[in-house]
Amino acid sequence: MPSASTPSPTRSPAYPAAKPRATALENLPLIRSLEQASGRSTILIGLEGSGILQDGRVSEGSGWDYYFSETIGGIPRIYQWTVYETGAIRLLGPLAPIAHWDFTEIGPVIRLDSDAAIAAGRRYGAQPFVDRYPGTLVRGALRFQGLVPTWELHFGELPPEGPLCQIVVFLDAQNGDSLAQDLSCLQQLNREGELHVH
Repeated sequence: MPSASTPSPTRSPAYPAAKPRATALENLPLIRSLEQASGRSTILIGLEGSGILQDGRVSEGSGWDYYFSETIGGIPRIYQWTVYETGAIRLLGPLAPIAHWDFTEIGPVIRLDSDAAIAAGRRYGAQPFVDRYPGTLVRGALRFQGLVPTWELHFGELPPEGPLCQIVVFLDAQNGDSLAQDLSCLQQLNREGELHVH
């Protein structure tokens, strides 16, 4: 997550309520309209969320973060809009960018919402983990990685209910195709006798 720069981020004034318990894209039009109303010339470079349920919606106490970038004097500035599970909205910024981020507009190429992305992630290897740990939550990020708009999904459940390891799946956000997976957690659990993978 970007770190604060001068001026320091402050809690934003009241905004209209967004849809509560939403998927990643359900409130994106509203957030775009609020960002456009700011008068800044920004582009959407990514979004992320934690505490995501298996239906792609955020759990209690969690939210979706939407990152917009504006370049001034050759230096990108980041503005982070957060939509909480309740529908409350907060704006932070400007924030310092993270060096490895790709500052490319991602909005027009997103075809896969969080519900479809998580379903695809289960198909591409996470389902045995979710079967074993029904309370599994997902941490997801959507941004360009290389030239591909990518969903990065981490399936996990905190101890003591779940193991320390996680399942990680990378998906093409345009068509849902698998780009890569780290299923070593399944192998570890299988060796420990906690999970039988067919």
